[in-house]
Amino acid sequence: MPANHQYYKELNSKDGAYYRRWASVYGEYMEILVDRILRSAKHEEQAYNSCNGILHSCKNISHTIVEEAAERCVKANACKYTYFKKVLNTVRNEKYGKCQTGQMPVHENIRGRDFYK
Repeated sequence: MPANHQYYKELNSKDGAYYRRWASVYGEYMEILVDRILRSAKHEEQAYNSCNGILHSCKNISHTIVEEAAERCVKANACKYTYFKKVLNTVRNEKYGKCQTGQMPVHENIRGRDFYK
């Protein structure tokens, strides 16, 4: 079988149960999120790419952060790929302190506005 046919054969071999099992690794809310995404599509197969994208984006992230992001999505009743990605970035920034504080970092090469007066 040609390589591109093998790819689609492998992609189509996954079903809703596969994505639900994968989501259950992260926790209860992630499992609920994926289940709602799968149920929201007219045909379950239409939601496979969204579930795949969500679960692959969580690969190198702490399970607690992923679970908190999924919990926020479920509680907001916004179980969509794009909303989850935004919430995941927000939660990750909150946990790791990467939020913008509005202050300039201290560095010898930064002159600031007083230099130009």
